[in-house]
Amino acid sequence: MAGWCIKPLYDIPTLADYLHGLGLQLGLYNQPGIPCEATNKTIYGTDITVGSTFSGVEDVNGYCYFDYDNANTQLYHNTLIDLWASWGVDMIKLDYITPGSSTGNQGYPSNTSASAIAYHQAIANNGRAIRLDLSSNVCRHEPYLGIWTANAESIRLAVDINSYVASVFVGMWRIQQTIEEYRQYINYQVAAGKRMSLRPDLDDLFVANPASVSGVTDGQRITLMSFWLGASSNLLLGSDMTNIDDLGRKLITSKAGMTAAKFCNSYPLQPRNPGTGSNQALQLQAWLSGPSGSGEAYVLLTNLGENLGHGDYTTVTTGSGNVSVSLTELGLAGSQYTVEDVWLGNKSSVATGGSLSATLGDGEAQFLVPAAIFRP
Repeated sequence: MAGWCIKPLYDIPTLADYLHGLGLQLGLYNQPGIPCEATNKTIYGTDITVGSTFSGVEDVNGYCYFDYDNANTQLYHNTLIDLWASWGVDMIKLDYITPGSSTGNQGYPSNTSASAIAYHQAIANNGRAIRLDLSSNVCRHEPYLGIWTANAESIRLAVDINSYVASVFVGMWRIQQTIEEYRQYINYQVAAGKRMSLRPDLDDLFVANPASVSGVTDGQRITLMSFWLGASSNLLLGSDMTNIDDLGRKLITSKAGMTAAKFCNSYPLQPRNPGTGSNQALQLQAWLSGPSGSGEAYVLLTNLGENLGHGDYTTVTTGSGNVSVSLTELGLAGSQYTVEDVWLGNKSSVATGGSLSATLGDGEAQFLVPAAIFRP
C-alpha cells in the first residue's frame, strides 16, 4: 500500500508494460479497509500516520477502516492511486462494498460507499484513466445506485459464480442467478428511460477451458461468452490460461466476438420473451441488442435449463427445448434480414412474419446477428 509498503511483492510495473504491449490491460484488487498493522506507518510524503485516519472500526480479519470526514483520508487515497497509476494500472476491483456485499459476521462497516467516492476522487485527481469496479452484489436501491453511477464504471450484480469447494470452476445455478440479476438491472434501466452508464460486472468468464476444468459444457461456455458480451459486462478471464482448448481460444479471441462486444457496448441486451416480447424471467428466453440506425442487431436465444434455485423462473422442460421468437416480438422492423451465427458463421434469412428459432440443450444458447437487407 502507498506510503508504508517498501515495494510490491511482484514487479507490477514490468507486468503492466508486458500486458500493454499485447494490447491487454492490468487490474488490481483491493478492499475499503487496510491491515491495522499499518497504524504507525506514515502517508507517503508526509509525517501523518495512517492510523490517525482510522474510524475505530476493525473487522475480524484485522482490517481497519477509514474516517471519511478526516481530510487526510483522501490524502491517503490520493497517494495510493498515484502509486498505482505510476505502475500502469488500468482497473481497480474494490471488493466488499456495502451495503449489499455478502459479508456475514465479519465486522465490516454497514456502509462503505464513501470508499468508492474516495477512490473516484483520487483517480480524477491523478488523471489516469483507471476503471473502478465495485463488488459484490452491491445494493442497487437509491441513494446507493446514484453513488455508484457517479463514482464507478461498473458494479457486480450478484455473488461470485465460481464454486470454491468444487474441483471445477463453476456451475449453472450461479450462472442462472447472475443472468437473473442482470435481467432485473437492465429492466430497471429501460423503465427509467436511462442509457446504461454503470456497466454490469457478471464476474469472471470461465469459458477458456474444457468441461473437466470449467465445470460447464461447450454449449454452456458459448452461453456464458455470448451473454457476457451482450450484457456489456466486464470481460475478466477467470480461466486457467495454461489449459486453453480450441473452443476457449475462439471464444476469447475471435473477431466476431470483438465486433459483438463493441456493438453491445452501445446496445446492451434486453429481454424479449418468445410469444409476447415481454421481459419476465423465463427458462426459454430471447434477448435483443439494438437495433442500430442501420438496422443491425444481435439476438441471443437461450435455454437456461432447469431452474436450480435462483433463476426466478418456472422450469418448463428438461433437456432440449425449442426457442422461437418472431421479428415482431423482437421489435425488428425491417422487411428482410440476413442472419449469421456469431460463433459458427452459418447464414440464413428471415422476412416479415418470420421467426428466429433454435433447439437448445440445458444451458445452451445461439448468438445471432440479424442484419437488415430491406427496410420499410
